[in-house]
Amino acid sequence: MDNSSDINYLIKIKKTLIDEIKLLENSSSNKDYFNSLPIHNSEVRDMIEIYNMTNENVCFTDIINRKRATLTAVNKSLKKNCRHRIIKGDFNVSFHENKPVNYCVLCMNFF
Repeated sequence: MDNSSDINYLIKIKKTLIDEIKLLENSSSNKDYFNSLPIHNSEVRDMIEIYNMTNENVCFTDIINRKRATLTAVNKSLKKNCRHRIIKGDFNVSFHENKPVNYCVLCMNFF
């Protein structure tokens, strides 16, 4: 891939996929969250029920898995075709553990 605009399009797709996955993961857990709230007003409870019905018959797991698979393919393409600008740094694996990593600031991939 010689065209830098093509790389930019892949980066835009990557960012969009990440945002969509976050949104879908939140949407799939909203029903349990909203149903657990101590809401006393019947109008508010009815609006939550209407909201919950908008997500019925949607298989979030399947959609999220397909988006993640697409994100994996995009990352592989970016790793192969990006003109990397690598920075070195520490990645916080947990509260107590940091790992040294190489990160491309253009395609947002770890190496």
